Amino acid sequence: MISRRLLACLSLLPSLAALAAPPPGEGYRLVFEDNFDSGRVDESFWDYRVGRRGGEDPTAGWIFALNRRENVSVADGHMRIRHAQETISGKLENTCGGLISKRRFGYGYYETRLKPFMIATPGTHAAFWQFGVDRQPGLSGQDPTRPARNRVIEIDSAEISSPSWHGTNNVYIHLIPEGSRSILWPHRCFIPVQPDAEGFFVDGYEFRPDGVIFYDNGREVARTGYSQFYAQQEVWLTSLAGAHHKEMDASLLPGEALFDYFRYYAKDWPGANLLGNPGFEYNLTVVDPQLPMAWLEQGDEAASYVARGAAHRDHAKLRHASDRAYSVTTSQTLQHLLDGSYSASAWVRSSGGQKTAALRVYANGAEEKSVSIPASSDWTLVQIPEVEVRGGSVTIGVESQASAWQWLEVDGIAFYKPAHPGASVDEAPPFRVPDDPFFSLFPGSLQNFTDQRYYLFPRDTGSAPAISVAFVLRAERLADETPIDKQPAAGESGWSIRLTAAGDIVALVGSEASHSTLVAPKAYAPGRLVHVAFVFDRGSATLYVDGKPAAARGGITQRTDDLGAPGGVGVLWGKGQRQTFSGSLGDLRIHHRALSADEIAPLARR
Repeated sequence: MISRRLLACLSLLPSLAALAAPPPGEGYRLVFEDNFDSGRVDESFWDYRVGRRGGEDPTAGWIFALNRRENVSVADGHMRIRHAQETISGKLENTCGGLISKRRFGYGYYETRLKPFMIATPGTHAAFWQFGVDRQPGLSGQDPTRPARNRVIEIDSAEISSPSWHGTNNVYIHLIPEGSRSILWPHRCFIPVQPDAEGFFVDGYEFRPDGVIFYDNGREVARTGYSQFYAQQEVWLTSLAGAHHKEMDASLLPGEALFDYFRYYAKDWPGANLLGNPGFEYNLTVVDPQLPMAWLEQGDEAASYVARGAAHRDHAKLRHASDRAYSVTTSQTLQHLLDGSYSASAWVRSSGGQKTAALRVYANGAEEKSVSIPASSDWTLVQIPEVEVRGGSVTIGVESQASAWQWLEVDGIAFYKPAHPGASVDEAPPFRVPDDPFFSLFPGSLQNFTDQRYYLFPRDTGSAPAISVAFVLRAERLADETPIDKQPAAGESGWSIRLTAAGDIVALVGSEASHSTLVAPKAYAPGRLVHVAFVFDRGSATLYVDGKPAAARGGITQRTDDLGAPGGVGVLWGKGQRQTFSGSLGDLRIHHRALSADEIAPLARR
């Protein structure tokens, strides 16, 4: 049986059923809110963020902050985070704090109203975000269903650093799938935020099976289609001190960041698998196989682990086995679900002979259901239909009670709401990060940059001996501007694509101090759509306009494999005063290989 201790937190779940109409539209229901009107922090739901940001080394990273429980309070209808400079244990510290939800949230719409503490210098950093919290043994009041490892995807819906009101909407990936290079920032957008007269703004994001959509003051401002990674994770409301500046101006302190409320809305996603790490692929290359990401192990934990090879799909599987008798359960508790009828399934195989070998589901307020895992050397699908969820939570587990050398293997575990009676879970694409193109933005659409937004991409993007960069451009004016830039100040490696006031499109290979140039004269005009492609391959480069070669050059001594600088889209990044692009860009693709002319031509016709 799945341990009832795993279900201890289920009685804490909210039972709200109010209909709501958040920006994404109909179908959402409000399932949790905290309006911070009780006069105290609800410690049944929130943990405090404590400790030094980034660890105990105060010189590490770009934030010099000490988070303290004492800096967080609830008063006058707001959660308040105090910023101060205080002497702690004989040392002057930039103190701050925040709250982290004890429970986890998955697909849905998230919203808060916040007032960042803004000062005239760098130093403060308020954020509304979602990120996994790994289980810490012995932490009092901790959700007993929290997985041992749960840091999968980070969604930063709002990051505001003083003194600028450019808010950051990020998606970070904290795992590297088998056979892929790291793409840490599939989406990192900086957007001007408009606060109201009191300094508040409403921030929200929709986490969907097909990606993330960001909202400011009820208006969509950015979206990303990146959806390979998923797990239910905690929500964070935080404000940090010492951001970008170790020595804060004490004359501007103390101060407070305010959060007015937190709300979470859920809806049905028929056919979508609601389990994190369902095929156990997240453990490959970076995580201890003894700690399945997003899953909790109980009993003889050494007998449950992620194994490589001979999986039902992709590379990994869960295996229960030992050279001695064992009893172990591997489970995952989903929280904040809408009530209704769901189904569970898994691909399994087993040696047979165990006292217990089963897939079990226990929904809060409902009878436990299970299906035995049969003896078979072939992968077999087992299913549990019509699981009635009441109270918003459910636990799915694989249980073994076995003698030495008896084993079972599980892959592709799913828990989902069927699209129609008898329907199976939607078949997800193979688990990998697409590597061609290595990076992309705005597929099939144009993104307007005239509001002074800009995007960044990571250092490993566009850093290879051969690269190709292709995008659609529509400039608002003739001007010296930079649609895309990855060019450091010095050295022999980097690249950039720029426009001139004469109407030229220019590609540069190398750094600001040392570069070679390709020029397509009179290649763009205000208001006209132009497809631009730049190809570099170990000393030779070609610049294409609307699918046709417009400039070519060989014998280039500079390179494009620089890993020292991040790149900017819609901004001349890292060159002193930032200059944003006054136009639109679309269908941006960065490849780590040289595209042929035959490959570029159809891109220009899209």
